Amino acid sequence: MKFVLILCLAVATVLGAAPGAAAFKLAPPSVGFSGSGAITITTPSGGAYKCKLALHGATNAIGVGRITSAHFIPGPAACANTAASGLPWKAVAVTAATAKILNMGVITPFGNCGLATVPVAISGGGVWTINHPLPPACLNVSASFATAPPIKIVP
Repeated sequence: MKFVLILCLAVATVLGAAPGAAAFKLAPPSVGFSGSGAITITTPSGGAYKCKLALHGATNAIGVGRITSAHFIPGPAACANTAASGLPWKAVAVTAATAKILNMGVITPFGNCGLATVPVAISGGGVWTINHPLPPACLNVSASFATAPPIKIVP
C-alpha cells in the first residue's frame, strides 16, 4: 500500500511539472471586424455556385470570436436564395494557424447545410480559408475572406 501511494505521488509530481499546452487566441482582442471574399458551395449532385460573402463579428477580451452576420451577395440566382443559419458563429483558435467555427450553417436552394464545426485556416495577414463539407446538403463549402482589421491567431 505504501508503494502504491509513493507511486501515485511520483506520477502526480511529474504530471504537475509538465508544461501546459500553448493556449492560442484570436487577436486583436475586444475589436469588431468585417470580412469579405468569395464562397463556393458544391451541391449534392456535384454542381457548384459561387457568391460574394460579407460578414461582421467581434473578438472578446479572451480572444474568442463571434461572427454575428454573414450575407451572400447575389451574383448567380442561387446566391439570392442562400442565407446563414446558426448565427452567431463562435470562432475559437486551435493552433498557431487554425481555428474552428462552431455551429456554422447555410440555408441553400437545395437544402440546409450544417449546423457543424468547420475547420478554418487563418493566415498571419488575417485571411480566413475554409474548405470543408457541410452535411447534409452541401457536398463542400470553400471560402476565402480577408478580415479588417486583420484577425489572426496569437499564443
